[in-house]
Amino acid sequence: QTKATTDEQKAAVVAFKTAVDAAMTTRRSAVDAAVAAFRTATDGVLGSRKAALDAALATFKNDIAAAKAAAKTACAQTGADSTAIAKTFRDAVKAAQDKLRTATKVTPEINAQIKTAQDTRKAAIKAADDAFKAAIEKARADLKAVFNK
Repeated sequence: QTKATTDEQKAAVVAFKTAVDAAMTTRRSAVDAAVAAFRTATDGVLGSRKAALDAALATFKNDIAAAKAAAKTACAQTGADSTAIAKTFRDAVKAAQDKLRTATKVTPEINAQIKTAQDTRKAAIKAADDAFKAAIEKARADLKAVFNK
């Protein structure tokens, strides 16, 4: 601004500063929107995953409690076969563990959804950066054009 001697050059400097500020604001808004969209997408995916895990854990606890109750009831009967009761209990616990293990596996769909959200965020940020660079180059070229007259 100190090199600007004419009114045209001073106006060009002000226009340059305004263009740079606008480009920065636009880029910041675009990046913030991309990050917010990414967080919303991942929060939704992870929230549904957490709900599924909580449900699987509750089912596991209920299955174990039912196996214990069945074993206690069987033991309370006269002439109960303890070996058969123990085997039935172990089988019920193993079945509950297998069901929990299956329910808690990370599915490829979750990874794919998060990857898609990451790619979308990355593309939006790149587009914002490219637009910012183009706006800065245009403002710089306009300023140089006024000063090189």
